[in-house]
Amino acid sequence: LETVVRENDIRTVISLRRPRPDKNWWRSEKARAEELGLAHHDIGMDLTFSPRIDHLRELRDLIQTAPRPILMHCEKGADRTGLAAIMAKLLDGESSLEEARKQVSLKYHVVRGNSIGIPFFDAYAGWLEQTGQVHTTQRFNYWLDEEYLDLSGNIHFLVDPIRGQTWWRPWGLVEEGFIFDVRRANGATLELSGWAFDTRNEDLLAGVEILLGGQAFGEAQYGIHQPWLGKDFDNPKYLDSGWATANPLSAFADGCYDLQLKFTRLDGSQWTSPAAGRICIGP
Repeated sequence: LETVVRENDIRTVISLRRPRPDKNWWRSEKARAEELGLAHHDIGMDLTFSPRIDHLRELRDLIQTAPRPILMHCEKGADRTGLAAIMAKLLDGESSLEEARKQVSLKYHVVRGNSIGIPFFDAYAGWLEQTGQVHTTQRFNYWLDEEYLDLSGNIHFLVDPIRGQTWWRPWGLVEEGFIFDVRRANGATLELSGWAFDTRNEDLLAGVEILLGGQAFGEAQYGIHQPWLGKDFDNPKYLDSGWATANPLSAFADGCYDLQLKFTRLDGSQWTSPAAGRICIGP
């Protein structure tokens, strides 16, 4: 790090990896940045899922306001870094779309066809084509703020463990194929809970509805206080983003059902999640 900083007069370091105070590499990088008088920022982007809008906004703000020159990196300097380089090009007011797209090419060691920067760029370029517009920094900012959708519909959410069968996906989605075994003999009522909030509008939701196999399972109570969320999220509104529901299993025959969540935003718009796992009901 010291050599790169000295040769390029770096003033800010942006790590696109999740901060890991428990890991030597993170503690070492942060300590060295402080010793060199650098501003150091962490944006915990996932390697494979489309980036969350709050992460993209944070990255945009840093690209536009942080002391320059800026060093941006991920683990291998290709996928997440390529996405960040695309954003830097789209925000500089000078680069063309073609120049931005080149940031996720073999020249920069991007070898995966689904590298996260590629669908991100394609979504923006497709929107420009669909609306008959050409790229400008102002149009990119508008698209990011008003049109961009991540895989979670710009809603960050999590479902708590179901009857002790633990899962954990910190970015809000679960792996396809997760199956949860629910036995009627262990209780005729199924309790579900979790938390959810609107990352685009940085606000709470109007409501959460649970679907099993596309069929309504029940409207959840929303607005439950979750003080522990303050450790992970800066917005105090999110502390009241908890939800819970408890309903009898009698309306469902034995079998397996996709678990989905239907979210209603404060403006009345709705988004239904893809399958967040499967619940298999049996005797």
